[in-house]
Amino acid sequence: MFFSERGNPCGSQLLGDRMIRRIYKRERGAEYWFPRDELVGFFKTLPVAHRHENLTVDCPKGIAIMTHDDFADEETQRMERAWGINSTYFLLSDKIRADTLPRSDDLQLHFDKGKGELKRQMAVFEARVGTRPAFNRNHRFWWRADHLDLAYLSLHGFRADSSRPGFKPYRLCVEGRLLPIWEIPYAILDDSVERSVHAGYSLASEPEHLFTNDVSPVVAVYHPVSLSRKLGLPMRLEEFHDLGKRYGYSFLTVREFYDRYLARVEMED
Repeated sequence: MFFSERGNPCGSQLLGDRMIRRIYKRERGAEYWFPRDELVGFFKTLPVAHRHENLTVDCPKGIAIMTHDDFADEETQRMERAWGINSTYFLLSDKIRADTLPRSDDLQLHFDKGKGELKRQMAVFEARVGTRPAFNRNHRFWWRADHLDLAYLSLHGFRADSSRPGFKPYRLCVEGRLLPIWEIPYAILDDSVERSVHAGYSLASEPEHLFTNDVSPVVAVYHPVSLSRKLGLPMRLEEFHDLGKRYGYSFLTVREFYDRYLARVEMED
């Protein structure tokens, strides 16, 4: 048995029926089905403890994480090679091609709820990249509820996700159960609520505010340069790099951050 999620597009009560039908047809991916019985069974396997708060971790100061969504392009990679940094790419499975795979040690899945089941996208990713994805970010930040989306990803073997805005990494507590998956929130997005309406947003009005307040880690979401240019997005990844250097931050990938600071907490837990 399944239950679904479906968005309420732009306040549908204010729109005409024809417009509503057009939006729902275009945004069909806003409806996604979770396997109820599998999730219920998964929750039953998790140990129950006398706790009521999420597990969080205080990270050392001065960590910046550059991430890119959708696909990789040569221009973005060329810039980062010149800077001497490595970044994480969350790749849409249907856009992965052998001749365009980025030269990065951290290639992960960009799960698209509008393009079918998670298992199928994972299989395509593994066949084309050669490794199984361990970390995820949802395409368009489509999200139903923390306990459902995170449990569903954990059920499929993911160790961390980065689809939610915020600062401190956490493991969600659900009825005394700690989900065995970390959320590594992002703080910077390369689009603005002043430009368009979507599920993602930046936390500060300007990225420098995060660095002057010693936020760590600072996770930034930037689309490839070629896509940003096409969509008219502000291309501020160079500014992010320059701010990190100016304030003495070290650049890590999501995998490096997880291995250094989160995997250790899991072993102690």
